[in-house]
Amino acid sequence: MSYYTQAFAPAYGQGVTVVPGVASAVQALPNNSSAVELTNLSSTISCSIRFGETASLTATLGGDYVLLPGMKSVITKQRGYQFFAYIGSGAAGSLHVIPGEGL
Repeated sequence: MSYYTQAFAPAYGQGVTVVPGVASAVQALPNNSSAVELTNLSSTISCSIRFGETASLTATLGGDYVLLPGMKSVITKQRGYQFFAYIGSGAAGSLHVIPGEGL
């Protein structure tokens, strides 16, 4: 695994906003990056996210990367992981995911 010393550089125009619900859903990312910035835009709903190579992913609450209400985080991922699954603890709020490089 490589380590980054540069700040996160977003791939402008390639971010997606999804609405997590109580069932897992899958979304493709338009950019083959090694990092993503995740922003839980909800003030009350937690969500979980998982990245993978195919659209046959299932996210689980608490079992995958958890984003608390209002949380923003940059994480690394495998470049070949072009899909992400997401789920929410309720049926409100939204999650913004933007690919990029660096941390």
